[in-house]
Amino acid sequence: MKKYFVILVAVMAVKTGTFAQSGDTYRTVISPTAMNILFMGLDNPLSIAISGVPLENTFASINNGSLTQTAEGGWIARPSSTDNAVVTVTALIDGQVREMGQMTFRVLRVPAPQARISGKTGGCITIADLINTQGIEAFLGNFLFDMRFMVTGFTMMVATSQGEIALSSNSFSLTQAQRELLRQQDSGSSVIFTNIRANNPTLGNVDLNPIVFRID
Repeated sequence: MKKYFVILVAVMAVKTGTFAQSGDTYRTVISPTAMNILFMGLDNPLSIAISGVPLENTFASINNGSLTQTAEGGWIARPSSTDNAVVTVTALIDGQVREMGQMTFRVLRVPAPQARISGKTGGCITIADLINTQGIEAFLGNFLFDMRFMVTGFTMMVATSQGEIALSSNSFSLTQAQRELLRQQDSGSSVIFTNIRANNPTLGNVDLNPIVFRID
């Protein structure tokens, strides 16, 4: 009996297994680069191949969201919820459609980025570091996908002898008025950045954590 070897390579998957079908043994090898994870709302690339079976006779489906084949022969999984997603591989062999194996993926939301200024998320900072910063960054840490959030606005608040002053920016950068206000602050003053908003073209708008600084 002819044996077929199925390889399902996921961007974030680790698993191997052996499956039997109609008296023949079909070994399904699922070869990963990380963990068995897909991210909701993102295009998660998969590569599916069966030795001895042409691509046009290889099929796959998913029970959560969509799974589409690319022009290059790869696959894109796009889960629509955080329920587990099961990818099922089938093939047309000798005129019959046969199931070649399955893999279950955990589905996670993309983590919220962290707001930071000059690499800091709070604590002590000098006036010079604040004034000279390029702006507020939305930082995703070591997230495995190459995706970016752009800060689109925020409010800066400081306490002065005239009371609390709040100034807003409609971009990631401090406005000239905000920088001038910072120059007037003494050591020990508090500066708070709130209402920090960021955008990603795929995932839309998100609200970020506030940043609280004490001026050195």
